[in-house]
Amino acid sequence: MNNKGNVDDIIRCTSSSFDEMMMQKFAAEAQNELQEQKNKKKDCVIENFMELSKDLIFSVKSVYKLFNRITKTESLINGLQFESYIANNQSLKQKLIEKKIDCYASENYFIKFYKASL
Repeated sequence: MNNKGNVDDIIRCTSSSFDEMMMQKFAAEAQNELQEQKNKKKDCVIENFMELSKDLIFSVKSVYKLFNRITKTESLINGLQFESYIANNQSLKQKLIEKKIDCYASENYFIKFYKASL
């Protein structure tokens, strides 16, 4: 019990109050978090299909614009979804991998590369 009295005396004798010490601690933590956010690597965005690596063509990181010719609507799909549209056409898939083409057209859809983020 004698030790508890010493701790209370130490807390009372300090020049700054407990609230001030906690505010300083929170401010230091917030400053550290801001610094960490600044040091994080920025996302790299590729907008040219020719710069895209082969492993990213049909990945979740790639985004394609899909134009539906029937409903006249446009939407965005990822590389995995794009691969499902051309799954039965191996020659078309190979042309995309070799970067001979960057889009796909059928009677219902037109799909073109939009961007990829690393």
